[in-house]
Amino acid sequence: MAIYFILSPAKERSRTASRLKNHNSIMWKYERRLRIIGIPVLSVIMSFVMCWEYWEAGGVQILSGIGKSFVFTFCIWEGNRQIMLYLYRKWPDVEQTRQRILTEVVSVFVYTLGINFFIKFLFSLVLQEPILEEGQSAWFHMLTALIPTAFLLSIYESMYFFAAWKANVERREALVLANAQSQFEALKKQLDPHFLFNCMNTLASLIDVDNTDAQRYLGRLSEVYRYVLDTRERSTVTVEEELQFLKAYIYLNEVRFQDNLKVEQQLEKDIYAHRVPALSLQLLVENAIKHNVVSREHPLTIRIYQDGDYVTVENNKRRKSSFHRSTKLGLQNIVKRYQLLTQQHVSINESDTVFRVQLPLLDPQGT
Repeated sequence: MAIYFILSPAKERSRTASRLKNHNSIMWKYERRLRIIGIPVLSVIMSFVMCWEYWEAGGVQILSGIGKSFVFTFCIWEGNRQIMLYLYRKWPDVEQTRQRILTEVVSVFVYTLGINFFIKFLFSLVLQEPILEEGQSAWFHMLTALIPTAFLLSIYESMYFFAAWKANVERREALVLANAQSQFEALKKQLDPHFLFNCMNTLASLIDVDNTDAQRYLGRLSEVYRYVLDTRERSTVTVEEELQFLKAYIYLNEVRFQDNLKVEQQLEKDIYAHRVPALSLQLLVENAIKHNVVSREHPLTIRIYQDGDYVTVENNKRRKSSFHRSTKLGLQNIVKRYQLLTQQHVSINESDTVFRVQLPLLDPQGT
């Protein structure tokens, strides 16, 4: 008896924790129906096409042929499905399609051939049947197994690619909407930037030229405000741009807290071209200052350093006793923006003495 075939996998879109919710999508509901209906139907079809002698014999022989065909169909389909689920969790991104498909094709074909001949070997032991029917070659069995598998593999791969493309479009639309809402809120709250810059220029002219500290402070304040305005319509900025802005922001706080605030930066220039969400590093520094004691007895130390593909912002923790419980809206905002931009996770770790946030470095290409 020769059987054959089949089948490839159901591909479920694997995403960063929450992205596994796609299992409930309409498309994957259809895929579950396809498995429930397709395995029995395909078992009957392949038994009829490949084992006509059972149908000629009639009666119990037909049921025997269908039963054997069902064993092959079920094992090949479900085995390939598990292979696909693993690969789609490992390489879920559209950019990883080539790597995933190459591994997918090899794995599925090897498994299909292996399980096909393994089941036939078991049948030969249990039922005392020959592994190969008289006049049939091993190549014949390979083709009957791989041709349907390749066909269904292309169908499921097309389904997954369409789902990934659709999810990517939806994610980009959500990001555009979030940016638009953010800009709207900013417009409601901010004063005319030209008016503020004119006021700063006027204030600079009123400050004594010899008062370099005041002139420098006002200059840094202007840099901070200008950067916030310039990045309103940008989803991401380079690490170099964010650090340049952060330098001005940290200066303003160092003037306020003197030696009680220490910010240590340990970032190599080879990551400067990578990108992060605009104002993300600044927000983490701001949170550290806002939620912790900064005094001579308890100085606050903030470290900014690289850890693999992440930029880490870490500070010693000593919560303000009079400060209300944190809503963590700032961190939630950063996490949400990363979810819209990438499938990499923001890592947040907290102990009794240290608070640490790790932001994934995004590819240099971006907006």
